[in-house]
Amino acid sequence: MIKRNKLSLFLFAIVAMLTVYYINLPEDVTPKEYESGTRYQPFIDERSNIVVSRSLELEELEASIASLENSDTDIKKYEIISGLTEREIALEEDLRDYGYTDCLICISVNNDYQIPDITVKVYDEKMSKNSYVVIYALLDESLSDLFSDMYLSVEYIEQT
Repeated sequence: MIKRNKLSLFLFAIVAMLTVYYINLPEDVTPKEYESGTRYQPFIDERSNIVVSRSLELEELEASIASLENSDTDIKKYEIISGLTEREIALEEDLRDYGYTDCLICISVNNDYQIPDITVKVYDEKMSKNSYVVIYALLDESLSDLFSDMYLSVEYIEQT
């Protein structure tokens, strides 16, 4: 009989704790869904231009790797460039999840592929002073495995 009381008391305590937890949750805990149809058209066009130019550059690197000329550096360049587009798109989604209306991230690397120049274009109606810090922190966290340092420029495009 005592074991039954302990079990029922334990289950009641769990139900009470979960009730308190769900009552104290903020009202909007689900991530903001992003509608793909609301993208800023110039960003879509620029993204497609970036993808085309990168694919041409990757084809040149593939030909160079196949001919075995400077293959070590070309392989490193190929690995870096091939992963940039996916990372850019993932970072854009992360920034939209932060609440920005739309954004475009373009990572261009210098000749030695050490320090990238990162351009972030943000299309939003409300920007705060800490937006640059948020963007830099997100990029630094995501790209720290590839690059030890980066140059960042942020351009804000206001909605009209």
